[in-house]
Amino acid sequence: DPDTSPAIIEAAGGAQQKYFKDCLSLANDMKKGSDAGGKYPIDPDQWVEMTTPQIGSLLDVLHAAAKASETFAEEAASHSQRKLLTVVALLVIGIGVAAVSIWIVFGRVTRPLVALTRAMADFANGHFDVALPGLGRKDEIDDIAGTVEEFTLKAAEKAQAEAQER
Repeated sequence: DPDTSPAIIEAAGGAQQKYFKDCLSLANDMKKGSDAGGKYPIDPDQWVEMTTPQIGSLLDVLHAAAKASETFAEEAASHSQRKLLTVVALLVIGIGVAAVSIWIVFGRVTRPLVALTRAMADFANGHFDVALPGLGRKDEIDDIAGTVEEFTLKAAEKAQAEAQER
């Protein structure tokens, strides 16, 4: 695998030579001597001295794999942490944009429309001397307030004309 750590490849190569060739060859020689009923080619102390590093070469593969695994886990954790921080930052920005949008809508649209609705209710109840909020804003609320003011002026003129006719 091209993604295999070079340390693992090196340790596996060492294990291939030391264990699978040298150690197994020595073990086969010892078995042949035993099967022939003769003397072993080396004594037990030499056996331990020779085979311990050969068997240890298998552990070298495990150590290299553990180190590679730790490195991979650290890199994955670091990447995940950066990704989490990015997501949290975007979430905070999104919440900030939403809060500012709500504040703008409430301040620039909802509050003036509520005030204009109250003034229109006063007009509907016959109080024509109420000042219309929103006049002079140069937006849709100004258009609505202007239309209501026009309506009230015409309603007042009509009421005055009817009163003069009577």
